[in-house]
Amino acid sequence: MSVRLFLRDLTGFAGANLARSLLPFLLMPVLTAKLGTTGYGTLALLEVTILIFTPLLLFNSPALISTRYYQLDADGRRQTITASLALAFILTLSAQAALLIVGKRVAIALGLPDSFYLLLPLFILVRIITTYITGIYQIQQRAALYGAYSVGMLACDLGLSLLFVVQFDWGYKGRLLGSHLAMFIASIVGLRYLWREHLLGGRLNGTVLRDILRYGFPLIPHALGGVVLAMSSRYLIEYYKGAAAVGMYAATYQLASALLLIGTTINQVWSISLFKLLSEGVATNRRTIRRLFAMNIAFLFVATIAIYSLKDVLFGVFLHSEFRAALPLFPWLLIGFLFQSLYFIFVNFDFYDGSTTRIGVVTLGAAALNILLNVLWLPRFGISGAAWAATASMAIYFFAVAGRVVLFSTSFRSLWTREGNE
Repeated sequence: MSVRLFLRDLTGFAGANLARSLLPFLLMPVLTAKLGTTGYGTLALLEVTILIFTPLLLFNSPALISTRYYQLDADGRRQTITASLALAFILTLSAQAALLIVGKRVAIALGLPDSFYLLLPLFILVRIITTYITGIYQIQQRAALYGAYSVGMLACDLGLSLLFVVQFDWGYKGRLLGSHLAMFIASIVGLRYLWREHLLGGRLNGTVLRDILRYGFPLIPHALGGVVLAMSSRYLIEYYKGAAAVGMYAATYQLASALLLIGTTINQVWSISLFKLLSEGVATNRRTIRRLFAMNIAFLFVATIAIYSLKDVLFGVFLHSEFRAALPLFPWLLIGFLFQSLYFIFVNFDFYDGSTTRIGVVTLGAAALNILLNVLWLPRFGISGAAWAATASMAIYFFAVAGRVVLFSTSFRSLWTREGNE
């Protein structure tokens, strides 16, 4: 793959991701006005709960499919995808059964007055399925299909959320129901696509299922730790400062995540391109990989500066005036997202080398540090302390991962040998 092809794919996926990212930003003026800081905080806590439990049910099988897709034949791909989805369904049923037992405690912890929490496993399942579908489009480098699927889900999500929140006045429930009903519809469409492409069906292969478990289990600490690293502060903010403070923090976090959108878009194309180029041979593709590596890092720094320069405009357009006091958090969260985006560039070398256990250990360590810093700083500095904790823990996380990759990753070090510099 040449740099030109990389930029072509990046442009295609960036357009689709831009459309997908518009939804949270388009809804922010409505949600912040209709829900207020407290309602927005409750919504943020429920979304965090969904995001924290999703990795446990996802079992990291999309990462396995991504790294193995071009190494498997058609039958192997079908068996792997079928087994992955079956595993997610089984784990979802187990989660639903567990929630029926301990659900009241969950409701009390989240401050929910009714049994709405029983829908959480279903929300997680449809999120998992759409993650698989978009991942397959990405692996196949079908940017047009990825875009059509994403924009269709976006339009459905936007329409349903506005209907439920504005017309029916269902508050945070309306937002969650609108979003996940759109994902449910998209899941049906996506599963039909997999069936037509002969990527779904047949008997469940026990060997393939065990392979998924062997690959995914060491990555659970990484996936779970990543979500905890990014989101756990919201529980602590609620504990120390209340739901209104969560709403202030979550809204600012959402605006700063514009940079993370750019980082994940780059990573979508970078990860697949890197795996493909490395599998074709380092000697052949060394120069191309090095150029893409440097280009991605430079682009992230430029994007950070551009977004920071627009901070006043973003707050004025997307947030209700009630949230203006959270503006000082924005630069810190933006820097944190820069470190997270840079982390993506490096960690793919670990994924290619299969160093999943080491990734998980470092991620859990960074998540624990984030929690510790929040406990120390939140009571004294308020939500500013949470923003500082996010930046500090993500910076340390990035340097730990990047340092390990530079020193120990076989695939990374092979790019910088003497013969590669000749």
